[in-house]
Amino acid sequence: MFPPDCIFTTQCLSPWDVGILICGCPTACADKPEFKNLTRKWILVAGNSVDLENVPEEKIAEFVAGKI
Repeated sequence: MFPPDCIFTTQCLSPWDVGILICGCPTACADKPEFKNLTRKWILVAGNSVDLENVPEEKIAEFVAGKI
């Protein structure tokens, strides 16, 4: 969980079109329910996977860019 003094803010009144959540671990431990409504579509990077699809590490940036 995040520290108690951690605050997430946005000046947008509506959800973002796309958000990219980058987790350092393959279990996507930063994918929390409190983030779900911040964007219409999340691109989830967890370890060597993007949206649960295995991607070689050197191709992750290109793969994510193609999803935007």
